[in-house]
Amino acid sequence: MKYLKYAVIASLLIGTVQASGPMGMMPDPMKMGMPDPMNMMHDLMNRTFDVNDADSQRMMDEAMKMAEQGNVMEFPWTRYAIAYVNSGDPVVGAKTHKKLKCHKCHGDEGIGDDDDSPSVAGQISAYTFKQLYDYKVGLRKDKDMQKKVRKMTAKQMADVSAYYASLQREDKSESETIPHLAKNGDRSRFLFACEKCHNEKAMKRGLQTPIIEGQKIGYMTDTMIAFKEGDRDNDHYNVMGKISGKLTDEEIEALAEYYAAAPEDDEDDDDDEDEDEDEDEDKES
Repeated sequence: MKYLKYAVIASLLIGTVQASGPMGMMPDPMKMGMPDPMNMMHDLMNRTFDVNDADSQRMMDEAMKMAEQGNVMEFPWTRYAIAYVNSGDPVVGAKTHKKLKCHKCHGDEGIGDDDDSPSVAGQISAYTFKQLYDYKVGLRKDKDMQKKVRKMTAKQMADVSAYYASLQREDKSESETIPHLAKNGDRSRFLFACEKCHNEKAMKRGLQTPIIEGQKIGYMTDTMIAFKEGDRDNDHYNVMGKISGKLTDEEIEALAEYYAAAPEDDEDDDDDEDEDEDEDEDKES
């Protein structure tokens, strides 16, 4: 109960922060004697809850039944739900990935060839599970994905989420130019730095912060613009909607390029070209 109590307090703090004046005047939970909300959510996700598996299954069955009946509701992040998501089996998930032909868009290893399809390799399992759930209940819109998850069970969703989390994600490109917004944000527009949430440490915590390093440029750009234009709003408190709404399209493109996957290594192609040139020289001699 202690963790859940702090979770509620932390969520209330977000409203306090948003209502505060300049960013420098925002309250600091740590200075108020409260635990770091990010650490708290990390503890929640990695804690082994003393819950009955049957209770977790029953809770998920009820949530899915409501979803199938068209009763749209936010995903119920209870201790039973967290325990259920964490119980996903990556081995079974790999089979489900193949059975449902998820590889057509997301590749055999969670990295698709299509720039408009997200890389799911290495993504946080709780985040992936929530996105699948949101597609199922209609909180997130996409014709292909909604059709795909319509008949997926909660168990299948947990398993494929665990499978994707076990995969190696693409490396981020080595960009020489770091966008100011990524590192420092913009106080004049009340924008936190992207790295406040999406850094190597923080992106392993919480339930709503996805890994964006190594993501596809096209997908990330489209996603940010969708948040900006109000076409996607399935994040709690509309955090990304408010942030994206303050960014220009040029800033969004620059951030997408910065966090994008590193370009594929062309060394093998170069070696092949060198070999062809050597063969031609041998023939001439």
